[in-house]
Amino acid sequence: MLTQRSEYMGDQYVYVSKSGFKWVNPKAGANLVTASPDWVVTMFNDKTRQYFQTTFDQWRNQMISTGGQRARDMQAARWKAAGSGNISGLKATKYVMSGGPIGAGGGKLSTVKAATCWVSDEIEVPAAIADVLSRAYGMPRTRYFPLRVTYVTGSGQVKSALDTYRSSTCPIPAAYFAKPNGYALASSQAEVLMDDETRQIFEDMAGEAGIKRKPVATRPAAAPAAAQKPTAGSSTPPPKPGSTADQLSKLLDALKGK
Repeated sequence: MLTQRSEYMGDQYVYVSKSGFKWVNPKAGANLVTASPDWVVTMFNDKTRQYFQTTFDQWRNQMISTGGQRARDMQAARWKAAGSGNISGLKATKYVMSGGPIGAGGGKLSTVKAATCWVSDEIEVPAAIADVLSRAYGMPRTRYFPLRVTYVTGSGQVKSALDTYRSSTCPIPAAYFAKPNGYALASSQAEVLMDDETRQIFEDMAGEAGIKRKPVATRPAAAPAAAQKPTAGSSTPPPKPGSTADQLSKLLDALKGK
């Protein structure tokens, strides 16, 4: 069990084992769980008591697509092991970005000049989860969980994409990676991952930006995704134009300066 601070999401709790993964954002009440053997991804919110399910491949591709240029630059870079140490009581290996990003977008056009990643030597995760984490944070591809990711921007600013400041080891029951009972099915993951206060802020901002959206009650709920194991090379269709997911995506891109 890890307590981490994310660059964009703030404090988060992570529960990880060889057969399951759970992410919790306590401020928003948002949760994400996935577990073997099917690896269906369930997102639910303890504040709004809603949930949404999708396949692992759809979630994986969305995480990759929203990683941003920084993560893509770092993912394309050359990495090398550069020693070992201790992060919050966990033995860890240090990796440094060697020679900067390569290929398109590298060199002076890169958003990242240098980066360092600390990976746990003790927390091994399934290959599919490891791939998502690697692409989302731009870290080197390993089978172990990231504990700290820092980088230097093109303008010389030092940033922390991820940091672990507390860890503990404990048995995690299989039910901890399951969908909670009594939660209503939401129409999209965007409806689930934000609490009412955060959603209202985004709706107000969308209104000021001239983005119209229909009331939540007028949209039919989507059926839960069928069980599907992660596969390589699959793709996810873009959000339907005018949908909540599409509107939210456009607003988030605008806020990030994309």
